[in-house]
This record gives sequence, structure tokens and C-alpha cells, in this order.
Amino acid sequence: MSLERNMTQHTPPPESPKSERTPLRADSTKSRAQQARGIGRLVLRLALLVLICVLVAALLASLAARSQVSQQTLQDWLQLAASIKRWGLFVQCLALAAIGIWWQRIVAWGHARNIVKSHELARVLRLRPAVLALGVAYLLLVPIGPTTLWRYLGLGG
Repeated sequence: MSLERNMTQHTPPPESPKSERTPLRADSTKSRAQQARGIGRLVLRLALLVLICVLVAALLASLAARSQVSQQTLQDWLQLAASIKRWGLFVQCLALAAIGIWWQRIVAWGHARNIVKSHELARVLRLRPAVLALGVAYLLLVPIGPTTLWRYLGLGG
């Protein structure tokens, strides 16, 4: 009873007045000098990050060289890495196949979430061959790599 009474007494909240956007003023935007400094700082941070990664890799390589690891242990690690690479490649091939098979569903999902606009729908549906070609090119160039391709074609050592 009290639940019904509370539901009947419920009134919707008052609508908040819609605020109009204030136009941008010249003083509210960043100047070109400030934008250039921001881009310069970003490039500097990225360069510093790359430098730190190279230094850490060099440190790890020197530690591995001095630790007197047996060659059999290194071979075991290389075999483990190769098997992980094969499984990763297999999963990426499955993902690309799934994209190709369910392309219409993927586009419909994007359209339902307003990622693909209505006027773009037909064109995006026709992009399936281009997307698959780009995916195959990625697989050939990155996870498989040119060395593996040359070896399988009998052109490499």
C-alpha cells in the first residue's frame, strides 16, 4: 500500500534550464606559442621514454651476459618465446577471420552506438575487402615478419 502511494505521489523532477554555450573568446584559446611548447614537451617526454626503455634493455642485456646462463637455458627460453609467438599469431588470425565473417554485425553494433552514422552505413559495409586486406598486410608485416616469409618461400637462410 505504501509503495503504491509513494509511486502515485512521485512527480518528475523539474527540468533544468538549458544553458546556451558561451562563444569562444580570443583569451580563452591557447596561443600558437603555447601549443608549440605543449607539442615540444610531448615530443621531449616521448624521447625520454624511449631513452629510458633503451637503457633498461641495455641493463638487462648486460645482466644476462654476466649471469653465466647456460646455452641450453637460453635455447629453452627461445623455444618458449617462439611458441608464444605462434599462439599469438594464431589468435590474431582468428580475430581477423571473425571480423571478416561478422563484418555486418560489427557495423550494425557501431551504428547502434552512433559510431557509424546513417549516411556512412552503406559505404562502411562496402569497406569489408579493404579492411581484410589491411588486416592481412598487418599480419604479414608485423607478427609473421619478412624473415619468416623469406624462410618459408625458400629465399632465406
